Amino acid sequence: MEAIIEKTYPGNEAFRSHIIEGHTTMSEVGEIASQAKVKTLVLNHFVPTGSPLLDKEEIWQNGVRKTFNGQIIVGTDLLRIPL
Repeated sequence: MEAIIEKTYPGNEAFRSHIIEGHTTMSEVGEIASQAKVKTLVLNHFVPTGSPLLDKEEIWQNGVRKTFNGQIIVGTDLLRIPL
């Protein structure tokens, strides 16, 4: 084997706090979009969960749907949205 490529992150409490406090929850995103009266919400910059069960598009849509009734698009790399 010539190389191993692996994602890394600092495994400390400060890093965990940054992830939790530095990002908006699904319900908060929905509340902001509802207050702004947007019709379509595009989600991006997801906190990696490392769990295939939590990385499903439906999980994000359902979480936001609790506080937002418009269209929800779950962003992906290289996604293009015509305006």
